[in-house]
Amino acid sequence: MPTEELPSYPQLPPPPAEKLNPHFILGEIRDYIRDFKELFPLVDIDVLREQTTAVRRKQVEAETQIRQFLKAFRRTETFKEAFGLLDQESQKKVHAFPEGKSPQEVTQAGFELPPSPAPAQELVATDGTSDAPVIHEDDNNQKVMKVRIFCAPNPDFE
Repeated sequence: MPTEELPSYPQLPPPPAEKLNPHFILGEIRDYIRDFKELFPLVDIDVLREQTTAVRRKQVEAETQIRQFLKAFRRTETFKEAFGLLDQESQKKVHAFPEGKSPQEVTQAGFELPPSPAPAQELVATDGTSDAPVIHEDDNNQKVMKVRIFCAPNPDFE
């Protein structure tokens, strides 16, 4: 069976345990996210970096964040595929929102999106008997955290 070569992701140094807090982690993401531009050329990494900075500064609004995520991912194959499933009126609305139309303008004539498709596979780890990783909530590795991992093919990350 031939094996596919996976993209080479930048290797980040492990942070010291005392720095594992939201402020530090978001700073690391912001500092290193540009390294992923070549791996994900269809994703607007600069927009994601701006959003990471805003979240780190606690200056985030849900409406702005949604607009920015739509802008960041709109060139990806996954976005285009999902966008293509919408009727023309919904496509106009999804296109208008990140460009500055207010939520009221976008939804005034009604706005219903089809439900997302079910994941291709679901792995649940509660006691180490499944294929999913086991994550413990406590330092003594006594309390197992329930973890749900949804795996679906994604052409943008293959």
